[in-house]
Amino acid sequence: MQDYPIAGFYSNIDTLAAVCPNQQVNFTDTSFTFGPALAYQWDFGTGGPIDDAQSPSTFFSSGSYDIELVVSTSYGCTDTSIYPIYVIGPQASIIIDNNNICKGEAITFTIDNYCGS
Repeated sequence: MQDYPIAGFYSNIDTLAAVCPNQQVNFTDTSFTFGPALAYQWDFGTGGPIDDAQSPSTFFSSGSYDIELVVSTSYGCTDTSIYPIYVIGPQASIIIDNNNICKGEAITFTIDNYCGS
């Protein structure tokens, strides 16, 4: 007889509401078991599971991704932890230095990028 493992993880973006496309996200495993060694299977929602417990991932497109970690013991007892990640962007606001523009006048555009803030 063997106890079930407890799957868990955190990431470097846990305090953010969302991340920008192409931002690398690092995941750290916090799973534990009371018995033999664990097997890990990660699914980052980007094309299939992998077995590396400390893998960083990069999300290239906007959308919602469910990050899933399945932890198994040698007896086949499993536990799953799921955490959603939201990728937004690019989002920006454009500021023009002059609201009244005549032909031939110079204007300045400023782009403030708010992605991930």
